[in-house]
Amino acid sequence: MAKQYMIAGASSNSKLVEEVQSRINEGWVLQGGVSVALGGQPYFAQALVK
Repeated sequence: MAKQYMIAGASSNSKLVEEVQSRINEGWVLQGGVSVALGGQPYFAQALVK
């Protein structure tokens, strides 16, 4: 089976934590570190694989 890849994203650190924890509970695994974009409103992202 091929690996699946997704990027979870949110507009705040706390929302990203909730989103990532939900994905981990579904069997996803972290891939790399958190990314933050600071153009205007911050955007937090985390890559995951399954």
